[in-house]
Amino acid sequence: MKDRATAEELLVTSDLQVQSAATAWKHVHAEYVDVVDDILATLAPSGPYAYTVAPQVEEGHELPTQRIVSTYEAIEGSYRSMHRFAAVVAIRPVAEINTSWPGTPSSAAWGAGV
Repeated sequence: MKDRATAEELLVTSDLQVQSAATAWKHVHAEYVDVVDDILATLAPSGPYAYTVAPQVEEGHELPTQRIVSTYEAIEGSYRSMHRFAAVVAIRPVAEINTSWPGTPSSAAWGAGV
């Protein structure tokens, strides 16, 4: 039974975490400056995808229905439609952790605000 990761496995995990964080911030920045192509560039090339589309009240229902789309094309259409009518006007992070594995709270950078 394997109970310890190798140094190589830990480095790969750490690199993937840093890469994921960088991609997330690229996505947030693209949302803020309203560049849909840059938003879409942050998606994984081949999925799998799951994106929640803005809820809508459907005919015969009193409560909004939440739809999920699962193809790149559907996500692209949703973003292009949404960004025609809405824009991000401000972003203020609540917390950001910048650390590689193994990280400790003392090695993390924290921001606060609501």
